[in-house]
Amino acid sequence: VILGTLVIGFSLFGFATLKAMKTLNVNGPIYQRIVQGKDIIADVLPPPEYIIESYLVALQLTHAIDPAEISALVTRFQILKTEYESRHNYWLSQSLEQKLHTSLLESSYRAAQTFYNEATLSFLPSIQPGDHDTSLASLQKMRSAYEDHRAAINEVVSITTVRNVEDEALALSTIHGYEIVLASIFIFSVALAVILTALISRGILRSLKTVQQVAGAIAEGDLNSSIDTHQKDEVGDLLRSMKTMQQQL
Repeated sequence: VILGTLVIGFSLFGFATLKAMKTLNVNGPIYQRIVQGKDIIADVLPPPEYIIESYLVALQLTHAIDPAEISALVTRFQILKTEYESRHNYWLSQSLEQKLHTSLLESSYRAAQTFYNEATLSFLPSIQPGDHDTSLASLQKMRSAYEDHRAAINEVVSITTVRNVEDEALALSTIHGYEIVLASIFIFSVALAVILTALISRGILRSLKTVQQVAGAIAEGDLNSSIDTHQKDEVGDLLRSMKTMQQQL
């Protein structure tokens, strides 16, 4: 019963652990759902660290005529600039490998700063009074900076894609390694339980056999047989009682 309980218990534990690992595994259902949610957001919202929406607003400003629309677009442009700086500061606080750090936090940021500086010093001031020629010339400089920024962003995407593939492979390898460790622990634990159960059973049966021999000798009238009473357990207590009984008889 003890051995069966141990085996069943370890088996249920191992099954539950492996099932949990499969559920939470890289490319498992929960992982896929999280990735899907992130992909949806990435596809429908321009990321703050990429100035594509700022460039789009600048293009809209060149065609806007209504003062209210221009004011709203300028406000939106300034908000996007603030969001970009906020995300840039966030990534500065993160530990990135050198190649990714150079592309994301140096190359792309340098181009973005050129873009926003041109917009702040020349483009937006020329939009307000309707200086079309100046705004177009400034927009051309902003476009050049945007192209440099986009090239750096493409490099960031390339580096990150490779890193993600490597990280997923490492995660899968790590999980596979732990599966082997868990299986080894399970096999070792069951084997150890079997060995310990066998040793304990053998020890108990050996002690009971000794008691049986003493009882048999007394039952046959042999009241001079030697009884070992040195054991410090329940069997020893029983043997001492039998020795007292032998002496009284």
